[in-house]
Amino acid sequence: MAGTPTPDTFFVTGLTQQQLLASQIYVTPTGGTQTTLAQALANGANGGLTLSGSGFTANAAIGTLPANAIITSIIFRETAGVGVNVSLGTTSGGTQVLSAQAVAASGTLTLLATAFTENWFSAVATQLLYLNSASWGGASINVQLVYVIGP
Repeated sequence: MAGTPTPDTFFVTGLTQQQLLASQIYVTPTGGTQTTLAQALANGANGGLTLSGSGFTANAAIGTLPANAIITSIIFRETAGVGVNVSLGTTSGGTQVLSAQAVAASGTLTLLATAFTENWFSAVATQLLYLNSASWGGASINVQLVYVIGP
């Protein structure tokens, strides 16, 4: 068993993920309201789970989505004063998830699920995602991708 339980954590063994999510275990996220474990995992404390990173100046992985994740939105912020077109792919340089989108110099860009070419990947496999640009040109991007766990 990995780790040691603390007052904020506990271990459940002998249940499948589906059985655990179907159980009537209630949780209260910090600063949140009491809800079922399944709902808390699906919505996260801020309305969704996130992958995020800052200071991207070249094509790089932003993280791995868990199985059955559905992307609901993404926020880009350019911090170096240089406009840039960015995309999201399943490979470095790829645009399989989100085609090139313009982020203004020192600006932000928020996109919802409808902007994505693909926002759900697999019910059983994880998916690594890459932040890409054909020409970074000195731009620096912070990104926060929001997702939920599908049904």
